[in-house]
Amino acid sequence: MSVPRTGTWGTGWSAAQIKEWFDTYGDIIVNYAKLAEETGVDARHVGHELHTMLTNADNEVHWRSLITQVRAVYSGNVSVAFNGNPFFGDMDRNGVPWIDELDFIGLDCCAQHLSLCRRWSC
Repeated sequence: MSVPRTGTWGTGWSAAQIKEWFDTYGDIIVNYAKLAEETGVDARHVGHELHTMLTNADNEVHWRSLITQVRAVYSGNVSVAFNGNPFFGDMDRNGVPWIDELDFIGLDCCAQHLSLCRRWSC
């Protein structure tokens, strides 16, 4: 897939490029979910620090679809690891509309922002 580099990963992509990315990424993630099921892994991330893709509300339908596909082949917990520092701002603005699909979340935070983490009861 050829996509333009805009400096903020994924934000300058067309709807067709985003769909292509999710189709390709989804195939990979579902295959790893099958492997996780076969080997008895108890939790599986479906995304890790994909900030602009994870928090863009326009991508909600794609994330919900991907998680549904994962749950069809994997019985363990499904999670995402967000970039902790911008995550708090995202939650203040609009939240992440599909977060209810997850069993838990991970936050990769810098120590200087731990006071924000306390506010969200992380």
